[in-house]
Amino acid sequence: MRDGLQSSNLARKASTQFPAFKYLVLVLKQWLAQRGLADTYHGGVGSFLLQLLVIAALQHPPSLDARLKGSLGGLLLHFFEVSQRRRIQP
Repeated sequence: MRDGLQSSNLARKASTQFPAFKYLVLVLKQWLAQRGLADTYHGGVGSFLLQLLVIAALQHPPSLDARLKGSLGGLLLHFFEVSQRRRIQP
């Protein structure tokens, strides 16, 4: 019970600190669901992990050109770039 409250507090803080947070999470949840990658039972990405990944990406601002920097699309591209860079290599 306590973990759920802490999780919702984290999401609430992140959405106030980063206005694009909730939109990125919603878009990425849909993207994962369409690809069958949202089921944690089979190794997919759950909501809490996704929120942590989005927060981590938003804490490191993108180095995109000025046109994309503040846009949701630019932040989405930045999320995928950060995710790709931090992927564990075998």
